[in-house]
Parts: sequence; C-alpha cells; structure tokens
Amino acid sequence: MALTYPHSAMDVRPARLWGPLYAWSGFAIMWGFWISFVIFLANPRWAPVHWPLATIDSGGLVEHPGVAAAIDLALISLFGLQHSVMARPWFKGIMGRMPAAFERCTFVHAANFALLSLIVFWQPIPIEVWSAPSPLREVLWIAFAAGWVILLFGALSFGIFDLLGIDQMRGCHRRRCSPKSSRWC
Repeated sequence: MALTYPHSAMDVRPARLWGPLYAWSGFAIMWGFWISFVIFLANPRWAPVHWPLATIDSGGLVEHPGVAAAIDLALISLFGLQHSVMARPWFKGIMGRMPAAFERCTFVHAANFALLSLIVFWQPIPIEVWSAPSPLREVLWIAFAAGWVILLFGALSFGIFDLLGIDQMRGCHRRRCSPKSSRWC
C-alpha cells in the first residue's frame, strides 16, 4: 500500500514562503519610504538634480498655489484616513477574516502605499511659506535630525518587528498560529 499525501512537498513549500515574503517586503518597502520621506522633507540642495521624486519644495507639475495646496491636503488626508479607518473596530472586523499576521502586514502595505502616493504626487506650493534666519535655521536642522534619530531608536526599542507584523508572521510560519491561519501560512 502506498502512502499518499494531500499535497506534495513541491506544492507546500512555495505556499509557505508567501507569508514571510509578504511580511518582509512590507518591512523593506517601509524602510525605503522612510529614507525617501526624510529626503522629501529635508529637500537637500542636490535633490532637484539627482533625486527622481518630488521633494517638499521641488518637482511637481502644478503652478497655481491653490490647486497645489488642495492636492497636498488630499494626499495628507489619504495618509491620515488610511491610518484612522484601518484602526477602527468595524474595519478590523472586516480584516478579521484573514489571519492576524496578515492583518498587520496588510496595514503596513497600505501605509506604504499612502506614503508613496504622498511623495510621488506631492505638488510644491510655489510661494515661500516661511524662512528661518541663521542661527535659528541650524537649530531647526539639528531638531529635524534629532527627531528622526529619536523616531528610529524609539521604533527599534519598542518592538518594530511586532509593530510591522514580522513577529506575527514568524509565529504563523512556525505553526504557532490559530487553526484558521494554518491554511494561509
């Protein structure tokens, strides 16, 4: 009598890689967007020539300040709404149809998409909104850099792998997940 299995090893192995690949791709994309967002906000002198994306003060196609402001407000709203709507219990109920590890990773991918949209479609307002004289300008740059360093260390110290769904996916991948999750990971 021959032993038969419902799935061959060739069928199961690629399917088991999709979950971790989904989680780690969101993590990698997030770091790429963080770096892009720092460049976007800092608007370094070299960016208009060497950076392919818009920055807060360069790039874009719209000349009228009112239209540019409306587009930018819509993009900021998209980012805020994505975070707000996906955090609501009714939305989590909809997302609850998938395993928890995939819920968190899906939130990360949606946040990545919202931030990418903000960076790619940003329209600089072609007027000077404010300017800081020296030495205040240097103090503000130090505060800008310190804020990003604090954000990085805060994220690392507070469990970034859990926040971004990597820990949940690891547990799911190691079969420490609920029976409903087992078919996904």
